[in-house]
Amino acid sequence: MQNGPIARLKSQAARKYGLIVSPYFKTGWELTSNTFKSPNPERQDVLWTFAPGVNITHRGDYGEVGLNYEAQFRYFTRHGKQNEQDNGFSVYGDFYPVERLNVKVSESLQQQGSTAGARGVEPLDSFDNTVTASVIYEVTDQVDNELGYRNFMREYDGKNFDTFSYMENEYFDEVFYQLNENHRLYTGYHLGLVDYDKTNSRNAYYHVFPVGSQGNLPYGIEYKAEMAAYVRNQQADDRNDFFMLIGSVDLKKQLTERTAIGAGFLRRPVESTFAGTEVFDEKTFYGNLTHRLSQKVRARMDISTSGRDFDSRATVGAVTVKRKDQVFSFGLGMDYAVRRWLVVNADYRVERRNSNLSPFDYTDNRFVLGATVPI
Repeated sequence: MQNGPIARLKSQAARKYGLIVSPYFKTGWELTSNTFKSPNPERQDVLWTFAPGVNITHRGDYGEVGLNYEAQFRYFTRHGKQNEQDNGFSVYGDFYPVERLNVKVSESLQQQGSTAGARGVEPLDSFDNTVTASVIYEVTDQVDNELGYRNFMREYDGKNFDTFSYMENEYFDEVFYQLNENHRLYTGYHLGLVDYDKTNSRNAYYHVFPVGSQGNLPYGIEYKAEMAAYVRNQQADDRNDFFMLIGSVDLKKQLTERTAIGAGFLRRPVESTFAGTEVFDEKTFYGNLTHRLSQKVRARMDISTSGRDFDSRATVGAVTVKRKDQVFSFGLGMDYAVRRWLVVNADYRVERRNSNLSPFDYTDNRFVLGATVPI
């Protein structure tokens, strides 16, 4: 396969046009214990996935452009109504038109179907579109200034959820200072506007004032840490305005030539689709480990726990409370490069959500066997 006609076409495209074309095909078999992620666990199913895709990049004198496309087809054995096709497309450009100036643009589109909450109900389709553009100017050898814009649009395809479709426009300005060879400091300002298609009472604007640092710590630890003041104003009234300290810490360490670990924390506000709540406060701790057992075999592990606090009281059944969820996830996996043109994987994951509203509790155990074929 590596010396066939496709390989020769790829080589010719690289020589003549500077194009690096990398098509691939993924397939998988998955056993899930809780198809609908409901309190009733007796909804197990087997599903098959097929995902053709391609990566294309081009490097020139003034920068690089690239794109990726992947279509994923999912087929359930018992619950055929949940069959779905997802589509993902992204394109980017990274240019250096003149000295000291870097221009970055990107766009990603993701059409994704989420499994319904009950048998016989169609999956919930969502469409995300993100466009980002920024200009980075090297003011001095130590100071960079980045001006940028991000547009995010999410649309739900369903009469019960289209009221949660929204668009978010964010403008930002950040200044970076290279303190020394190990630490880079930055600060800035972000202004965001959130506009809902059909529910004007959810419209809001927010201000973010980040302060952060990234670089290298002693003992070979790479880090990035940020804290920011987040101020949100609901345009309909002042009752749900709030202030929050958000931030993140991400740590990475190469323990040995074969072993790497990572850990971190993330706190952020997330737009909500639950009852009458606009936002929930998500706090996540996570960790991961990879270990190369041999030249062809790699083992993986990850763990995370997230607390989600919703901002408004809601009534479910006879209970009226502010919803609080705790989500735990643990995964183990292994990759085996059988040949240059075939990588197989085996994964196990357990996910558990505990909520103070019991209809939202669930436990899901998933076992996956998969294969990736670079073409």
